[in-house]
Amino acid sequence: MRRGAALLAIALGCAQPDDKSVEGAVMQFVAAAEQGDADRVVKMLDRSTLDRLGARAREASDLAGGGVSLNPADVVAVGFEPADMRIARVTTASLKGGDAVAVVHGADGRTVQVRLRSESGRWKLVLDL
Repeated sequence: MRRGAALLAIALGCAQPDDKSVEGAVMQFVAAAEQGDADRVVKMLDRSTLDRLGARAREASDLAGGGVSLNPADVVAVGFEPADMRIARVTTASLKGGDAVAVVHGADGRTVQVRLRSESGRWKLVLDL
């Protein structure tokens, strides 16, 4: 885990961020993305994002002549943008029913908004693809 993510986990008062909170889900996602763990990243995505990634995986398989079977983890670009952002904290900007918007605050003042959706009691990230 990057130093910023580790410090944020400590600042949030937990050794392991938990996807049952908006902030924890974002921190888990950032840690997995920074580690290049596509399988973990995919598990943290909401159903609609997974459906879109699955369609892209099928399209890529078809373009390859059908001889290659791809899954969403094969077609997701793993990382966190901006890549040079040191994370200072994550806050929940809005929470309406099962939808939320989190703000990732960089140590340099930059911010990134992240959309999330609650599925089966866990917060999942919604990505625009």
